[in-house]
Amino acid sequence: MQIFARSPQGVVPTEDGKRILEIAHRMINDSNTIMDYSKQNDPEQMTGNIKVSISPAYSYLYFDLMTRYKERFPKVDFQLGIHPHASIKELLRHGEYSAAIDFVSPKVMEEEKLASITLKAHTVKLFAGPLSKFYERTSVDISELRNERFIAFSKEYWKQNNKNLRIKTTPVFIEDNASIRQILRRSDMIATMPDMYDKLDVDNYEGRPRMIQLTGIDRPIFHGFLVYPGNRQLTLLEQETIQFLKELMEEME
Repeated sequence: MQIFARSPQGVVPTEDGKRILEIAHRMINDSNTIMDYSKQNDPEQMTGNIKVSISPAYSYLYFDLMTRYKERFPKVDFQLGIHPHASIKELLRHGEYSAAIDFVSPKVMEEEKLASITLKAHTVKLFAGPLSKFYERTSVDISELRNERFIAFSKEYWKQNNKNLRIKTTPVFIEDNASIRQILRRSDMIATMPDMYDKLDVDNYEGRPRMIQLTGIDRPIFHGFLVYPGNRQLTLLEQETIQFLKELMEEME
């Protein structure tokens, strides 16, 4: 029986392989449950490895999340990675990561069979650099932006965002947060971002892109999500981690 198919693009499981992996996941989860039975009411004694991804938009919470998690689960090898929006599907699909905090569209959650917890709602604002004609404005009506040149993280991100904006032009897709900021500083292109992006720059340096209030939008809201696999049983450590991250995000956002 062939379990994996190998190609120049990598290794992926066959249909038989997917079924065997599901069985293997159940076996591992059950064994972890037995091993952790005596520790299930004591997070300080729990052990294991766990990886969680956060969106660049949430990177201002990185050190707080790391510190608070290690205080709660001191013996767990916890890795918190910052990955672009477009990477989330692959990270969770192959089991490399147990959860992600990101702006995931309902379509992706359905396709990938992801469970989710809705996080705080964030207002959408215009993100512009000093060369933009909107840079000195305190507010901009969405009708003024219909034909402007935009930057966006990904097609999924833009599609979800543009439901309320109804921008007519096709944006340039740039997955890297730092590159987006550089482009905004050096060109007249603009972007629409959740309001927490203003927290990513602690210094008010010259030429810093700034966030500007948008008007004329029916529902100018972004919802972040804490997402995790919904098609398999979670380990005890994963369950505890997800619950703890939910509580932390409610407190810190």
